[in-house]
Amino acid sequence: MNCFGFDDLFIGMSAQFKRKIDGEMINGFAQISGDSNPLHIDSDYARRSGFKDQIAHGMLCSSLFSELVGVHLPGENCLLTDISVVFSKPVFIDDEVMVDGSIVQLSPAFKSAKIDATITNKNSEVCIRAKIGVVVR
Repeated sequence: MNCFGFDDLFIGMSAQFKRKIDGEMINGFAQISGDSNPLHIDSDYARRSGFKDQIAHGMLCSSLFSELVGVHLPGENCLLTDISVVFSKPVFIDDEVMVDGSIVQLSPAFKSAKIDATITNKNSEVCIRAKIGVVVR
């Protein structure tokens, strides 16, 4: 876990990590969120609906942005304050995704940062984009 303070941050600072979105994660998220839409939990239904397989919940995938800022960039000294997310392509069961973020703005007066982040699939296609605000000790 990173532990960057506000004074350690700079524009362009970035972090990334990979994660496989497996059936256990999807089923667990369906249980926690109550979103049991068959597109998420039934491969046959998803295929009959025109998709190649089960679709991971968008909110499950976007929750990886919490790990991005809380663990990697800037890490334990930050608190996520706002996030704007756009879903452009589905993430499917057993996809390995890359979560990537870069600091694009710093505000010393508020000890805050803005991070542009993406989640891409194994074909380097952007599936989710986010603009994230954090405050940093």
